[in-house]
Amino acid sequence: MSILNHKISVGIDGKQLFSFKSLKLHQSINNHHRFELLLDLEAGGNRYAHNLKDSAKWIGKSFAVYAGENSETTFMGVITGVSLHRKNSDFGHILVSGILRDL
Repeated sequence: MSILNHKISVGIDGKQLFSFKSLKLHQSINNHHRFELLLDLEAGGNRYAHNLKDSAKWIGKSFAVYAGENSETTFMGVITGVSLHRKNSDFGHILVSGILRDL
């Protein structure tokens, strides 16, 4: 199945998120596959306070990528990092990273 032809959403700890800035999947041989998800700051709480307290609770939680006609789970993993990503003077984004496990 090619996920490029289907709507993609992601999930953190069972909660499906339909809006995200970017998703990068890094697949390698003889190592864990990794992911990087860039979310709007509002996903972790208040965009004006730059408080990562709520999104920091995601560390250790499950991560999933859903694609296909029935939004089936395509990738599953665990979140290992959450950080604030800012460029110039914008409000910033939340960078969520982790490892993927094989299905």
